[in-house]
Amino acid sequence: MGWKLGIITDEITENLEQALDFISHYSLHDCELRDMWQKNIMNLSQAQLDRAKGLIQKHHLKVTDIGSPIFKYNLPQMPVRNEKRDTFRADFTEADSDHLLHQSFKLARFFGTHKVRIFSYWRVQDPDKAYPYVRDRLAKAAKLAEENDIILILENEQECNIGTGKELGRILRDVNSPNLRGNWDPGNAAILHEIPYPDGYEHVRGLFPHMHIKDVKKGPGGKLEWAPVGGGFIDWKGQFEALRRDHYEGDMSLETHYRRPDGNKVESTRESLMGVFKVIKETA
Repeated sequence: MGWKLGIITDEITENLEQALDFISHYSLHDCELRDMWQKNIMNLSQAQLDRAKGLIQKHHLKVTDIGSPIFKYNLPQMPVRNEKRDTFRADFTEADSDHLLHQSFKLARFFGTHKVRIFSYWRVQDPDKAYPYVRDRLAKAAKLAEENDIILILENEQECNIGTGKELGRILRDVNSPNLRGNWDPGNAAILHEIPYPDGYEHVRGLFPHMHIKDVKKGPGGKLEWAPVGGGFIDWKGQFEALRRDHYEGDMSLETHYRRPDGNKVESTRESLMGVFKVIKETA
């Protein structure tokens, strides 16, 4: 229906072949790689990488980006007291950053993409105080990406210092590099109580070549929780209509996150994907 739509494979299953079968079944052409076979992509052996590439080619799919865990750890100048670790089988620190960047560039080239997804360090109590350090470090990383013909796509992640559309737009404009762009995630923005569309989108409009699709609803006691797309309060119809008006030509990935009561990841993704198709048809 005119969109470059894919799915983050491990949101379906960590069995890559089964995930690719699912994506192909719905005639989608893209996939986003983060972890597989119980390993983060940064920790796969060359034999596993070769196997993954072969499976992707077999299914005639395109890799949109490498979903790396880079900068999803403590900011050295302002470490979080109880440091959390990335939940996607990664365990890195700032000391690993330069190595991870170079490794991610190699992975991107290996899988035929030029985009690597990154973050902005675990969110501190006052992100504005962390902002200068985050901005300068990401500007340095963008320079390295430029030298390697790679585009770093910064995700607004609610657990990191850049979590809303407003925060994402600010840092992208301040760094002002074609090699640091956005990964717009309306769901993450909603968790931080930003209205994703139209408010958050206005800050990132034209600044992102990739986006994530998921939904959020209010659960018992008003607690925010993940929902199948169309089953939450994000105005996805308005967001897709705006993307059409703005002639968006980038990629987008379903990042399910929502889980049915039975916990079935495959069926949860299927339910959410049906919601995506429904919203897109309503905006056609």
